[in-house]
Amino acid sequence: MPVRQSHTKSRLGCKQCKARHVRCDQNSPKCGLCKRRGVECSLSASYAADKQGLLQPRIDTPRRETPSTEGTASSQIGTPTPPKPELVWTRLDIGQCDDSLPWDQDESLPLKELELLHHFTTVTAFTLGKEKTLHESWQTAVPQLGLKYSYLMYGIFAVSALHMYTTSKGIQSAREYHDLALHYYDLASSRFRNTLQVLSGRISFTQFATSSLLCLFILASRMHIPSANGSRCLDDLSTLHNLVKGVTVIATDCDALTESRDTRHPLLNPEPWDDVILAPNIEAALHRMTVYAESLSNNGPRREAYHKAINALRETFKAVVANPGRTTLPFFWFMRIQRDFVDLVEKRDPVALVIVAWHARLLERYSEEWWLGGRGEAVLNEIMGLLGEDCTQIQVWPREALVL
Repeated sequence: MPVRQSHTKSRLGCKQCKARHVRCDQNSPKCGLCKRRGVECSLSASYAADKQGLLQPRIDTPRRETPSTEGTASSQIGTPTPPKPELVWTRLDIGQCDDSLPWDQDESLPLKELELLHHFTTVTAFTLGKEKTLHESWQTAVPQLGLKYSYLMYGIFAVSALHMYTTSKGIQSAREYHDLALHYYDLASSRFRNTLQVLSGRISFTQFATSSLLCLFILASRMHIPSANGSRCLDDLSTLHNLVKGVTVIATDCDALTESRDTRHPLLNPEPWDDVILAPNIEAALHRMTVYAESLSNNGPRREAYHKAINALRETFKAVVANPGRTTLPFFWFMRIQRDFVDLVEKRDPVALVIVAWHARLLERYSEEWWLGGRGEAVLNEIMGLLGEDCTQIQVWPREALVL
């Protein structure tokens, strides 16, 4: 039977080969495999110097053998060479490291940006919907695109910083994240506008993701960052109408690039709601509102604006029922309403305000979402303050009738 060929086993290979579980040729200053792959090798002097703070040498000296008869005989032949100390590298316990200077001041790592990106992928991404596919999109696919397109990455930084601002407990840290949020929003919006001007009619998913983040930022900042002119939530209706309509146009153009619903990106692929049947109490309330609106106005264009806004509200309710995990779908209503209806709200038309109150009642379902900031309740309170006692019965309709 042939004798099995012996081989030497070494534990002195580079860290990169050990991590890949492959044999290292231990060539210095860079092993053959690391050299072929074009990566840094732990056998190089520069790598060892960089890791000097993490490793410390320990000298292991083999234990002396107890003298025996054979040892005495060998010592008569000549004095044996002392055993060579074996150098073994051991990793320091993390608690032993001095963290007073975690990074060299001369290094240019973008630590604040890394913090914002980390927060977005580990925290913020999970607040932008309740479906797993949405989480995966915001956590992985969108940041990967951000590595290629600066305006998208700046949008990620802006939303992440704003989210951290809303959860910061210290005044100093809150001010820092507040400033970062506004800074990166300005960068994202300016570069995004320049991009839209040179798109030549072709829209990509990157533009849709960026527009969604910028719209979300404006929506959240209106509730969390105090306005200098003390504007109210109702004053935002025109802005939100234009923003959401712009996002929808981009989404529609982007959707047109796909061949079928099965190939669309999850963010562009909500469940259809054409066949959704609303609960009887909701349909009855919407019908009552339609009759009430028509009875108060003989003006044709005004009645048409009311009618379209109520129908848009019905479609929004259906979309929400079909997609309970898509927490941004209530804003579909802002895209469906007409400019004439927005003008009526700005004039504080009573019927238009009641219709807006019904939509605010829908927003109240998502009051726990940080980016809404209690907008539904704030809008309802504003409208009730404007309508006064003359419309007490109308005011309670959204609160009592529209229970999904």
